[in-house]
Amino acid sequence: EARASNSMAYAYLLDEDVADGTRRILSEEVDRAEKILRRKRNKVIAVHETRKSIKRARALLRLVKDGLQKRDFRRANTCFRDLNRLLAQSRDMDVMVQTLTRLEETCGLAGTATASRVHDAINAAREDAAKQVSTPPIKRALAALDDSRELVSELDVSGVSLDIVIKGLGRSMAEFTKHHARLSPEADAEVYHEWRKTVQFHRRHILLLSAAWPDSLQPRVSVSKQLSECLGFDHDLAVFMDFVSSPRRRPATKRDVTKLAGIASSQQVELRRQARALGALLSAEAPNAFRSRVEAYWQVQKGFQIELNASTPMEASL
Repeated sequence: EARASNSMAYAYLLDEDVADGTRRILSEEVDRAEKILRRKRNKVIAVHETRKSIKRARALLRLVKDGLQKRDFRRANTCFRDLNRLLAQSRDMDVMVQTLTRLEETCGLAGTATASRVHDAINAAREDAAKQVSTPPIKRALAALDDSRELVSELDVSGVSLDIVIKGLGRSMAEFTKHHARLSPEADAEVYHEWRKTVQFHRRHILLLSAAWPDSLQPRVSVSKQLSECLGFDHDLAVFMDFVSSPRRRPATKRDVTKLAGIASSQQVELRRQARALGALLSAEAPNAFRSRVEAYWQVQKGFQIELNASTPMEASL
């Protein structure tokens, strides 16, 4: 999710004020979300990418919350949360199609009557959902993005400092490690889903401070992403099975449900095993030690950036 271009990077820059960087990044994520929704022809990709931008904005708000007025944080966080919910139902249907396709490709379901019945049920559910709303979700989301842009422009970020950001980084890692410590092979899907949220927040917080030392922090970003993907597919399987086994829609026969439940369960066991192992690696360093390490990196890099900026005019005159 990190980008090479400074003007559109989901990261603080060493040569900018942290408060200014907070508003810049929030504004860029809103602009990016609107651009994607308006221009992407593939609506499945558009919704997915838009929701990622909004999640990045919420992660940033969470990182700097101690530097914002409580009322401002609640308003902004609620705005972005509701915006994502506008697009959630459409995204859930897309994910179920993708999950079924993945099971067809890896578990021998391709061309089976079971897969055909579930595909038909998903399409019917999508059509029912579309009939129940008078205004398409994307149109409503675009209107909500306009509101969020105004909210970001009025947000008081004067209290946001490096100390606030570093404190937020330590808090997100502490939440991540606390959730990991509670896990067990027997924990249900909701426990793993809640852990995934803390993983995503922590990964995005590392990205925001990646300029401190990219080569040192990138491995943690990569492992966090791998962990998030494991937990994401685990959650997708849980949502898929809830839909398939729903007595209201009856999208599949009892035999179908039994067959799919066995496949999903075996995959979830392996996904959760991998997730716990990756989580153990990421939890090996204490939150306070990690926070101090990143702060030290930032201060060193910031010092060299100031020295470089101070020397540039002199070099230019030679």
